[in-house]
Amino acid sequence: MIWEEQGIGDEVMFSSIIPEFEKLNCNVSIECSAKLVAILHRSFPWAKVREPGDLNCEESVIYSQFDYQIPMGSLAPMFRKTLDDFSTQQKPFIPRFKEAEQRIRNESNLHEGQLLIGLSWRSSNQSNRRSVHYLTAEDLVPLKTIKNAVFLGIQYDHCLPELERVRELGLPIRYFKNIDQKNDLASACTLIGACDLVVSASTSVFQMSGALGVPTIMFDAFKSRKKRIPWHPTVRHFPLNSNEPSLLINNIINQMPELIAWANGVTTSERQMIRANAVESGRLTKRKRSLNRRFQ
Repeated sequence: MIWEEQGIGDEVMFSSIIPEFEKLNCNVSIECSAKLVAILHRSFPWAKVREPGDLNCEESVIYSQFDYQIPMGSLAPMFRKTLDDFSTQQKPFIPRFKEAEQRIRNESNLHEGQLLIGLSWRSSNQSNRRSVHYLTAEDLVPLKTIKNAVFLGIQYDHCLPELERVRELGLPIRYFKNIDQKNDLASACTLIGACDLVVSASTSVFQMSGALGVPTIMFDAFKSRKKRIPWHPTVRHFPLNSNEPSLLINNIINQMPELIAWANGVTTSERQMIRANAVESGRLTKRKRSLNRRFQ
């Protein structure tokens, strides 16, 4: 039995090691948060997936049937001995909802060559300790200079007032009010999977995006980590200076041609490759224009 621990994002991250068990010729049960049951069942059809049972389970008949148990957070040291192991063995594991993703793109009224960029700027926990790793919605406004890009809100909690403010400032972020992105994670995965590129704070959103194989820019303000564990091959980290958040946004805008080229190579989407000429920042260097022509 493999059992859940920590938060939703951590469960998704740790679950990226579970595919190793398919080769071991054993019966596997996975206990995960109720929100994740449908997703992990789809990801690991060879295992039994269910919600956690009672904490006081010493006399439980169900738990007496297991020979071994392990928390998800303890899987990595057994199967990934080095950082190189992560780099070479980690893969996206959540299957894509292809038809549903296309419906989202159709409902987003994308025109030929437009880029759909998903945006999530914070978590629900906005304590002083955590908020230094997040953006405000207003910080995102300069992204409006990216031409031929359509923006989709994949923020998972109540954010409509923030969206209205950002729209007033000139960044038209689309949002599906009929989808509960906090509790209906299967539908949230469809929204994320519909995106060509995701920009997200270090929350469960970027974890699901990476697990789906969506090219993702994750940002946070951690400074002490020399080498990060590459849990997801389609995720790149951008540093956030909480005192100057505009540096992060300008960095994303200026690197967009290179990011598109990178995204073309890592995405698990079977849609037509992202076209680099979908982005015209107006400030491309000669080298960036060359990249643009190369990846049209």
